Amino acid sequence: MLSGEKSLHIAGAIRILRCNCTEKTQETELTGHWCTACGFILILVLGLNLFPADCRADGFQLALCSFERVPSAEIDLTGVEEEELETAASTTTTKLAVPIPLAGRETVLLNFITLRVLHQSYGNIEAADIAFLPSDLYTIKYGLVFHQTLSDQWSLNMLVQPALLTDFIDVNSDHLTLRGGFVFERKVSDKLKYALGAGYSDDYGDEKALPVAWLKWKPSPNWRVNIDIPQKIEVLRRVSERVQLGFVGKTTGAHYRIGQDTPFKNGCDHRVGRVKYSIVNIGPAMNWQIYDGVRLTLNGGTSVYRRYEVFDTNGVKLADADFESSFFLKATVRYSVGY
Repeated sequence: MLSGEKSLHIAGAIRILRCNCTEKTQETELTGHWCTACGFILILVLGLNLFPADCRADGFQLALCSFERVPSAEIDLTGVEEEELETAASTTTTKLAVPIPLAGRETVLLNFITLRVLHQSYGNIEAADIAFLPSDLYTIKYGLVFHQTLSDQWSLNMLVQPALLTDFIDVNSDHLTLRGGFVFERKVSDKLKYALGAGYSDDYGDEKALPVAWLKWKPSPNWRVNIDIPQKIEVLRRVSERVQLGFVGKTTGAHYRIGQDTPFKNGCDHRVGRVKYSIVNIGPAMNWQIYDGVRLTLNGGTSVYRRYEVFDTNGVKLADADFESSFFLKATVRYSVGY
């Protein structure tokens, strides 16, 4: 995300692999999931062995782990301050990726797995008409990206990504979704790249087809601008050999299918079928290359938009709430080859 993680994200979830074997460079950013320590090591070794060294000079992201915390936020349910629902939230994400180069090194299949856990807690749940359950929501995604170098300047990337978004209660086929998309990428120069395409995703709450466009521009050796529509805007300046400082704005979200009863004050229960969740974060960021291939990113600021919608199994909306602006802090560790 995607990757710059990073390269291209299609509707928030697409990570695009770049490979230009004529110049013997490769840049891609992806995702995968944290299985076990042994599984992590195995996949990491496979990635290193399957991906030729001369095709990863620009850096390829093999693993990522991030933690985001919103220590306090309020949901305005009724317009009465005393009835605002106090919440706190944390999101943990782990990713792993394995690239497999095919014929002529101009065709690459990229496999990646993502595991994300959203945890929410509530401070005065008795003030709300609805208990905003469940407190834990899970996302498991497997992605397959097909990358084809078309010429020295053009390449094609296509994504297919089945995903499970659930609370792991009464899981069924309705909890499965399928995303997809494509982009045509053009390298204008070493300082400028852009891509155009389209994708289908529910990463922002509603399932929809979205246009995809991104721009990577280095106006000078110390400045970098990444614009990834509809997900991310990033402006960074290198202040030392290992440190970059700048500003990041990012949109994320999900459309969860769940199977948990939601109690009302009057004792009635409703069977919740779906939860839509979306958020926009903006604030300063710092990239620190701790070691060759290992990078720490710290990002904090304000969640200027956060929405939470709850629907029952018949599609009737049980709740639609906007969070008030709140503080967030996020830390991410990445491991890349050739970074």
